Amino acid sequence: MNFWFFNKHPPDPPLIAAALKGRIRSVRDLLAKGADVNVKDPDRGTALMAAASIGHLGIVTLLLSKGASVNAKDKDGITPLMIAMKKGNTAIVTVLLENNADVNAQKEDGWSALMFAAQEGRTEIVNALLNRAAHVNARNQGGVSALFVAVFNGHTEIAKALLAKGADVNVQEEDGWTPLMLAALHGHTEIVKALLAKGADVNARKKDRTSALMCAEYKGHSEIVQLLRRYGAKE
Repeated sequence: MNFWFFNKHPPDPPLIAAALKGRIRSVRDLLAKGADVNVKDPDRGTALMAAASIGHLGIVTLLLSKGASVNAKDKDGITPLMIAMKKGNTAIVTVLLENNADVNAQKEDGWSALMFAAQEGRTEIVNALLNRAAHVNARNQGGVSALFVAVFNGHTEIAKALLAKGADVNVQEEDGWTPLMLAALHGHTEIVKALLAKGADVNARKKDRTSALMCAEYKGHSEIVQLLRRYGAKE
């Protein structure tokens, strides 16, 4: 007797289960027998998402060749591209992009593949997404853009790549933080220089009136304090 109803999650559809376990022969056999390539589990999404999550390029390629939806979303709005990006699997990201994955899809909370790539420090993937016209200034529900995420995590090259593609240097999230304030707070000197070179407002203020200079002074980042003052920062 099957007592799956006592567990948190019921059994996965066979195709998704086979993809999750990396069993490409089973996936091929199920598809040959008429399995729906886009069958969806409420929690896990589709077989393509499952294959992307374990980094199985062969299964990803097979499913796409059989008509798997490259832009399917799970209950949270996550797509196969987002999953592959989070895993840092450049080969799968490339295949998904070649099959017209939507680079500008956003989760329910507004996060995009570009934001995830910036967060994880995936420079190669960030560049691939930007070359596919990813919206560099897309923002999540909190007003955070990919530039914010790159700056917060100290990913200098990614921050520079985003700025080169037109990232808004003076964007403010819901509490008034700017990328410059974050860079100053966390001591990311090279990012501060890049932001200033792109015209960052050195005297922008948060809702509580905090400035980038105050952030740098509070943390004792003397070099950044001097930089900001050189660009006209006021107390």
